[in-house]
Amino acid sequence: MKNNESLKKKLQENQKQNKSSNYMKKIAKKSTPVNDAIAVDTLTSALKLINKIRDYSEMFGYNNIGSITDLEKDIRKGVKGRGKNKIYSENGMSGILNIGTSGNNYKHTQEDSILILSHPENKDFKLALVADGIGGRRKGDISSFIAILTTFNWFRNLPKSFYKNDEIEIKYDNGRTYSVTFNDMIKQHLIDINNMIVKKLGVLPGTTFSAAITRNKNGKDKVTSISIGDSKILKISKNGEVNQLSKDDNLLSEGIKNGSLYLEDSNPDKVYTSNRKYAYVDLDIQYKPREYAKRTHTLDEKDIKFYLKNNVITECLGCGRTEELLRKKLDKNTRDFISEWDFNKGDKLLLCSDGVSDNFSNPEIAGFVYTFRNSTECLRQIVNGIYDIENKKIKKGKNNTPKHLKNNNNFTDTLKGSEDNISAIIIDNEGEER
Repeated sequence: MKNNESLKKKLQENQKQNKSSNYMKKIAKKSTPVNDAIAVDTLTSALKLINKIRDYSEMFGYNNIGSITDLEKDIRKGVKGRGKNKIYSENGMSGILNIGTSGNNYKHTQEDSILILSHPENKDFKLALVADGIGGRRKGDISSFIAILTTFNWFRNLPKSFYKNDEIEIKYDNGRTYSVTFNDMIKQHLIDINNMIVKKLGVLPGTTFSAAITRNKNGKDKVTSISIGDSKILKISKNGEVNQLSKDDNLLSEGIKNGSLYLEDSNPDKVYTSNRKYAYVDLDIQYKPREYAKRTHTLDEKDIKFYLKNNVITECLGCGRTEELLRKKLDKNTRDFISEWDFNKGDKLLLCSDGVSDNFSNPEIAGFVYTFRNSTECLRQIVNGIYDIENKKIKKGKNNTPKHLKNNNNFTDTLKGSEDNISAIIIDNEGEER
């Protein structure tokens, strides 16, 4: 009798999965212009990922969507009152938090923090922020919370005229007038966060900081991206094209992007570099000019997800960083940390922690965003996809590693799944229907 009930339950679950998959395919195809090559490629990438994904929304309470006001209330409660699994949506912005798993149990600490906010004097002047507390260090959760709380207060008090201007004049109590640029305001804010983390928590804790601020300059929609660490900011255009606006502060990522890291068939247990700069990432990467190697494979973005030490970052806020050093870096290489981009009608921005990017490449993330027009539905499906990876690891022992990485002990056999905290935000520049 028990076996019959178990079989019946399994059949019902399979039917539900197939129904969900068919629905996703239907809405995806409906929204896609078949004559656009980029859109078709993006859709194809998405359909491979969403096929038969189980829906975990009810498990995490994602059927209840909070507003920006609800998020503000959660922030006001303090770090201990912050939700571990929450979804928020309002005014063209949506954000999701998921605590992730450790083995068969949920992780104990949510080190990711998110913020979505409209300026009190202009609802189109928006800010989104993902902060990922540095894992493996004490009080990483408090570090990321300090970042969002101080940014919440900073943005609400930011002069509204920065919505259209890069420079404004501020009159102080002594009667003197000073010119202040938007970038200067941002730099000082980052320094203030850094100093507060170091002062309150000591030299070990820290956080990544990836934010997007939408503005309208000279009649054109723009987005200012602010990035320190490895939390990504992606822009997905209405034709499915994806561009990364943030710079990954990770020597391995930099080496992969410029083609400096490679594998050699005759020595499958090593990672080699043709540039001495990247030989210092750790002892696993050795310097060897490519002309002395035979039958090599250049590592690319898809490979970094499997690298065992890909969470070692080179920049963060906190971690004992002095104000002088951070200010010097921000002034010398401003565009590495703060940059401005076009944000056209129909474009979307996605910000996420490495709990997302360790499982999906940029084109795969873009596939989700392009496929699901509803941003909260998209964020749900991203989390569903990550837990689907986790399920396959546990139940099927599925090996996701590309063939050229299988014999190299520097790379893991499977994607990370839900082993890390998961957070993501989408900002939609609402435009015409596709």
